[in-house]
Amino acid sequence: SPIYNDNGTITLGTADAGARITLTQVNDINEQDSAWVRLQLGTIYHEFAHIIHQNYGLPAGWIQITPAGYTSAGSWFVLTNEQALARGFVSPYATSSANEDYAETVAFMLADKNFFDNYINEQNNCNTEACFEANAGKEKIKIKYNMILKHYEQNTGIDLLAVRTLIQ
Repeated sequence: SPIYNDNGTITLGTADAGARITLTQVNDINEQDSAWVRLQLGTIYHEFAHIIHQNYGLPAGWIQITPAGYTSAGSWFVLTNEQALARGFVSPYATSSANEDYAETVAFMLADKNFFDNYINEQNNCNTEACFEANAGKEKIKIKYNMILKHYEQNTGIDLLAVRTLIQ
């Protein structure tokens, strides 16, 4: 069953003690529902990233990339995707803490190759402050992306892009 939070959000899963993932909403299993399957896989990618940081820590310097962009755990859900991206985060939930930022970024990396290929590599021609902020956010995400790849390789021997190719 879902875990309902006081702020109206739902916890989709948890990662505990660097060894175990607990998924919620498995009573709703529907392998024919591609949205449900994507949600569950994204949750697994996210929670496994927590297992990695629980065992190996966050990459050195991770928190310093976007220190001013983190919100409190109770207010992340009021941000739009565009606001989060402009701050250098892949989703509003990633702004809730450095640990969630790491796990969300890994989950996005694994779930959607095109997100990073299209989002990071495409710079907008700017004449507005919002556009300049969006490009600055892209640069921050690119730094995080490369840090994650290096962190996984050095600490686990895992080539995350090879894993993404397999699961895609």
